[in-house]
Amino acid sequence: MSSVAIPIPRDAVDQVLPRVLPHLTRAVDKSDGWTVDLAIRRIHNNQALLWAVIDGRETIGCALTELHDDCAYVALVGGVRWTEWRSELSKVEEWARLAGVRCVKIDGRRGWSRLLSRDGYQTDEAGMLSKDV
Repeated sequence: MSSVAIPIPRDAVDQVLPRVLPHLTRAVDKSDGWTVDLAIRRIHNNQALLWAVIDGRETIGCALTELHDDCAYVALVGGVRWTEWRSELSKVEEWARLAGVRCVKIDGRRGWSRLLSRDGYQTDEAGMLSKDV
């Protein structure tokens, strides 16, 4: 089965949250300045969009995206088997284009730069992975 990333409408977040919470918690634990409560509050306040990554009936990951100025920002990513679903990042890129922004930025771990360079991401002056869309 192949994985698919799905943006979760705000009115469905509470239904999906139990399935993504373990992944969101792990992502928050590896981040700077984020808490699970802050992430959920930003989602409910329409400041962030929650994405669930589904493989069959299993939720294998999640991401949290935000729009800032002229870029989409992937603030949190958590899950298992990430190399199998990293191609789903193209859906975030398409969402960013439709939102009218010029780039996607990812605050990711060091090893991600090697993987995502294959997809056109470069490390910018702030140390974030960035790609024009």
